[in-house]
Amino acid sequence: MNTAIIYKRVSTKKETQDRCSGKNMGPCRKGLQEAVLHASKSGATILVTSLSRLSRSVKDIANLIDSNTRFVITRNGRQVSKVELLLLAV
Repeated sequence: MNTAIIYKRVSTKKETQDRCSGKNMGPCRKGLQEAVLHASKSGATILVTSLSRLSRSVKDIANLIDSNTRFVITRNGRQVSKVELLLLAV
């Protein structure tokens, strides 16, 4: 069975999801950190609208690649490989 985790980062304080900038993976990105941990343990895939919703930092994207988690960028409509994810981050 395929399991998916939908990660949503918003920019307003009215929402309860991660509200931080995608600039870095600071402590206020707890939702993403929990999603990656759960996905790596369960084999789930994380769905995200665009790469910028994960991070706008190449270093952070590289660390996410090391987490052994699969990602689908829903705007593209397909799963992206680790190489593609890193190339999109540059």
